[in-house]
Amino acid sequence: MHKLEGQLIMRNPNYKLDHRLFLDTIDRVNSTVTIDGITYPIKDADFPTINPDDPYTLSDEEETIINELRDSFLNSPTLQKHIKFFIDKGELYRIENNNLMFHALVPLNEDGSFKAVDFGDGVPRSGKQMFDYIDAEVKRLYFAEPSMRKTHELDLMWYLWCGPDSPLFGKNKMTTFERVEIDDSKSHKEKRNAYYKYQDTKDLAIRILNEFGITDTDRAVIVNGHIPVEKINGENPIKAGGSLIVIDGGFSKYYQKTTGIAGYTLVYDSRGLYIVAHEPFVSFEKAIRENMDIHSTTEVENILATKGQMRVSDCDKGVELREQIRQLEMLIAAFECGLIKENNRYRMVKVPLNNR
Repeated sequence: MHKLEGQLIMRNPNYKLDHRLFLDTIDRVNSTVTIDGITYPIKDADFPTINPDDPYTLSDEEETIINELRDSFLNSPTLQKHIKFFIDKGELYRIENNNLMFHALVPLNEDGSFKAVDFGDGVPRSGKQMFDYIDAEVKRLYFAEPSMRKTHELDLMWYLWCGPDSPLFGKNKMTTFERVEIDDSKSHKEKRNAYYKYQDTKDLAIRILNEFGITDTDRAVIVNGHIPVEKINGENPIKAGGSLIVIDGGFSKYYQKTTGIAGYTLVYDSRGLYIVAHEPFVSFEKAIRENMDIHSTTEVENILATKGQMRVSDCDKGVELREQIRQLEMLIAAFECGLIKENNRYRMVKVPLNNR
């Protein structure tokens, strides 16, 4: 994996990830590696497939394995079905009933301004423009003929997973190698984007909502996840005075020692937004013998629950229904004026418009 990542980084200098090229710094004699200018002892310096003179080139055996893995992924009907569903139905962000939902973050500079990023086409983009570009580019690449896909374009998919300025990741690096090979925990640190420094400020929430075209910020909420909420240390999932909610799933046992719970679920109905916290699932045996299933607690903040009960007409669906009614009224008026002829199969019933 690190060999292929190295190749990708070298052919995409705009990613600015040269600091993640470290295979060439491995000292087999002294069992060390140099990362970010610091030399660390490593647990195992025996990497038989790494050529010290050409550390990022795959061996013949590795090339064979990668090709077989690629064929398995591309020819798996179940996986392809899931990916197609993801592409057809998924969006990088969604606005519904004045609520803005995205996975992780909007990349920011250290001063809190929206960060402009060049993803390989020479055009720096920030904020909503960045999200729109990535959403369209991922879908374009999926539907493009394989022969029309350029390697550096496909590299975007990798960058979205672990790139420092990806709106789906938001850290300066992914320290997989360090966590496996280096005991020094300082090397495991992944610095978060400035978004997380300003996440609890009302100003940022309003600026983001406005950036995505939401002007009624008093009745709007940003919903995102990605970073587990450390409830065990008193962290509140409701931030920015109720304008931003973090609902990381957190069901993974790995994170439960950090969060103290098994994540959150956001419930939205006509009366407001509800945060439901889940306790960890212990075991099937306890669930059966002691009736100990997942225990969930509803946590309601007044600021989220007192925005007035919504009706269907207040929702996005209400807007759609009003438009359908308007079009039907226009159709009836056109029929009554003789602009549309009666269909012999279905007789149109005249309904006076002033009675509605």
